[in-house]
Amino acid sequence: MPEQDEDDEKARIRNLNDSFRVSGQGGRIVSTQGIQQLSPVDQAAVFQKIRFFSAFTQANDPHGEHDFGSIAHGGEKIFFKIDYYNPKLEHHSENPADPTKTVRVMTVMLACEY
Repeated sequence: MPEQDEDDEKARIRNLNDSFRVSGQGGRIVSTQGIQQLSPVDQAAVFQKIRFFSAFTQANDPHGEHDFGSIAHGGEKIFFKIDYYNPKLEHHSENPADPTKTVRVMTVMLACEY
């Protein structure tokens, strides 16, 4: 694949991931027991921080897809990770840049649960 096509594909994936992370639409969001055990107020604050997360760097986003991040809340380190599945959620998507072929699943977890 030519370099420009790869850059365009990464930009499409990044834009879809950002849109999903901000709006919660275009995929599914799951959380671990650790997140579910937080108070409703703390859970809301965690998801608000994820929506506004913008500290993507080469270290935490080496592929430029905005599919992983780490935030802090209440003394806890919290990760979010976006994965790409086919529409039936049976295996990974063949093309994460195509929303008709991809369901995004964002997992939110306490770092200690990783």
